[in-house]
Amino acid sequence: MSKGNAVDALIQFWREFNAPPTDPQIHPQDREFFAQHGLLAGVEEKLKQRVTFDSFTKDQEHFQPESPDFHFWLTPIPYVGNLGEAEVVILMLNWGLDYTCYHAEEQPRFRDEVLLPNLRQEAFDKSYPFFCLNPGYCWYGGFEYWEKRFRKMIRKLVEGGKADSYLDGLQKFSQRIAVLQMIPYTSWTFGSQHEKLITESRKKGNTRGILPSAQRAREAAQALKNAGKSLIVVRRSQWWNVSGGTRVLLYKGSEGRGGYFTSAAKKLLSKPWG
Repeated sequence: MSKGNAVDALIQFWREFNAPPTDPQIHPQDREFFAQHGLLAGVEEKLKQRVTFDSFTKDQEHFQPESPDFHFWLTPIPYVGNLGEAEVVILMLNWGLDYTCYHAEEQPRFRDEVLLPNLRQEAFDKSYPFFCLNPGYCWYGGFEYWEKRFRKMIRKLVEGGKADSYLDGLQKFSQRIAVLQMIPYTSWTFGSQHEKLITESRKKGNTRGILPSAQRAREAAQALKNAGKSLIVVRRSQWWNVSGGTRVLLYKGSEGRGGYFTSAAKKLLSKPWG
């Protein structure tokens, strides 16, 4: 696989994902990797019983905000936004869980008209290709997370006459950015077991590569850089394996904690508008 088509390869990888909502939402290649390395031990039994919003909120086993366990009944989110058209791509680790995730899956048309088109990178809402800045989904945790981080920048655009309204500002940033996740599966927290999925192990008699979807995300990040996209590496730059430069902003130390933008990131994101 050449670096030039790594973004297309990532998208094609996820276009091959076709699990119905009644099945665990794991890409077949990832599931094979999990099984091969015993990484689903203790989870296989849980995958037989579908988790719904009702069972998620009522069952303490599922509702554990400190748990790093993946919630494989949620549609994978390896990226958000139009990777082909976005000028800035923000590199993260994995999608954070909140109570709205399961609620969203059960909303009429949200999976079919938002999550799956985003996954397949097709049929975008032209005004809001980054759907987490679409006020129509203001009830969704993804909107709450990302709108909060862009709020001051959008207000500055409006106050400076660079956006006609707050709504116009949301659209401008939605069309400018995309987010790429190292791991496509959702969890409350990021833990050591996640690191095992994205770091190679060459212990005697037990060689292990990295999660197939993570490998494709890493290669896509390199391709996006080579294509001239600006990258903001918010979480664990050493895992993304992209070096710094005029178009690559690497967070250092605790800067990435909480996913908030640094002054340098805000300047890069707002560059077209001064």
